[in-house]
Amino acid sequence: MDLGGGRIQLSPSPKEDFITSVHVVGEELFILGRKRVYRARPGDQGDKLYREDITDSLFLAFKQRYGYLRKIDKLADGRYILLQGGEGIQVPTLIKGEHFICFNAYSYLEEGDSLLIGTSRGLKIYKADSLYDFSWNNQKLQNPVYALMRDSKGVLWMGTDRGVTTYKQGSLRVLDEKSGLAGSEVNRSALLDYPDKGVLIGTQFGLSVYRGQEDAFTQPAPKVGIIATRLPDQEAMALPSGESAAHRTPRTMCRLAIERRVSLSSRTWSFATGSTGCMRNGRN
Repeated sequence: MDLGGGRIQLSPSPKEDFITSVHVVGEELFILGRKRVYRARPGDQGDKLYREDITDSLFLAFKQRYGYLRKIDKLADGRYILLQGGEGIQVPTLIKGEHFICFNAYSYLEEGDSLLIGTSRGLKIYKADSLYDFSWNNQKLQNPVYALMRDSKGVLWMGTDRGVTTYKQGSLRVLDEKSGLAGSEVNRSALLDYPDKGVLIGTQFGLSVYRGQEDAFTQPAPKVGIIATRLPDQEAMALPSGESAAHRTPRTMCRLAIERRVSLSSRTWSFATGSTGCMRNGRN
């Protein structure tokens, strides 16, 4: 992509391998595919991007036949750090080499002489060549940790499949859909600190912005769902998922009461509507 000229150049991968991510590490450019790993230079274009296929030599160093890399980066001590995984791929949790270290993980955060590692089995810490559970006050975060970030105020953010957990000076807090988060699952590496503006959080249902000065989220659109229907003088009829009221209503019936549930942040309202008007029952 030429940002200055506003042009995009398509460089198809060999054998149409699905490219999952691209990482610039110093003077090297790593292109990660589902099946292959390529090394190039940031200024390369076209076929030069795929000229050096390092897949076989890489996994030979891991003593593996194959694998799936999520990320490549470089630590402060000059070693490469690689994160790998993938559905159905059983790999060791930790692999060490002279010039690299590899984890079966989603995310990492370098903190002094230690590494925080987000894995499918919770948050780990790697220190003094040992990997163990990260804990505070005898508590452990055992949900999958998809994203890690330390913001400008020193707060540790951990994106999981059940919202975001924050930690600072022994204080733990969970932010989820009830708090105003757009979705419960944080996407991979989808945490970004925007100083003085907020923390951007990417979820399976969209983007949320946490504004620390207001201690609030930018509100997503409310979620509306039909939970039951009622014909005159008959009991309420719950609807199976994906079925509309029209599917169960005889054509001769012209009146139909529908109960709706509207959820926004931590507040929920139930509405019963029909020919007699609207009745509202609100609760926090």
